[in-house]
Amino acid sequence: MHTRVMQKYTTLWNAASRPKSAEIIQSILRHALSRPGETRWNSLFDSLTQIQKIKEKSSEYTRALNLKQCTFTVSDHSYIEEFLFSVKPLSQALDILQGDKSVFYDSIEKRFSNILSCNTIEGENAAIAAFSHPKLKNKWLNCIPKSSSRDKLLSIFKKAVTAKSITRTSEENVEIEEDQNDFYDFGPATQNDRTDTSTSAEIEYFEDPRQHFESLNSHPAVKNIFLRYNSPVASSAPVERLFSFATMTNLLKSNRLSDNLFEYKVVLKSNLNYQLQNGN
Repeated sequence: MHTRVMQKYTTLWNAASRPKSAEIIQSILRHALSRPGETRWNSLFDSLTQIQKIKEKSSEYTRALNLKQCTFTVSDHSYIEEFLFSVKPLSQALDILQGDKSVFYDSIEKRFSNILSCNTIEGENAAIAAFSHPKLKNKWLNCIPKSSSRDKLLSIFKKAVTAKSITRTSEENVEIEEDQNDFYDFGPATQNDRTDTSTSAEIEYFEDPRQHFESLNSHPAVKNIFLRYNSPVASSAPVERLFSFATMTNLLKSNRLSDNLFEYKVVLKSNLNYQLQNGN
């Protein structure tokens, strides 16, 4: 039964992807019909839920679309209702896992305990990454309660700087910029931030008031450390979003677009979406 019912819904979703059929559905429902996507979690659940909410209009839009083989019966709707009831807990769990709300500090502390600890390799690497960031430097040491832990982390950074020490470039004119973002404000520096174990290279770097990345050119050893520990892993998410825009652009009425023009339209649509989301 599952295969038979899902074939009907697949036929409906395929029809909704065609421009003329999409216009008919829009005129009847006053909104577009969501379709499942391979790269979107819960898309099947969301699409079926939407259809269930408008099941009283199913006969109307199937007749308008001339989908005789796609007539939904009461048993079809009952089966989908049971199916949605069964998979709803799983869908909710996936929403929580991929969401950015209802995230509590305790769960973060447990999940990243190896990174937040001063006694693990991951924690030491994270400390080196923070020290070598021009906006952070040693400001965040105020958040470490034990002075022995602060000394240990500074000593680790000192060894990393010493290992990467090379001839320093000539000093350029220093332009100090004010960063208004309080995300990088960790309060006044303590005396422990300038420990006696610091090398001259460390002290010069920590006392450099500049916060932009170009300032690392004056501190080659720290720059090498920064590039090693702060290089992010490439993410496929932006590419997947472009694929979504490509699907929206690849319509039947646009079948004569050249490859270059197609790419231009996809990028323009992506940039427009970015501007709308950021209020530009």
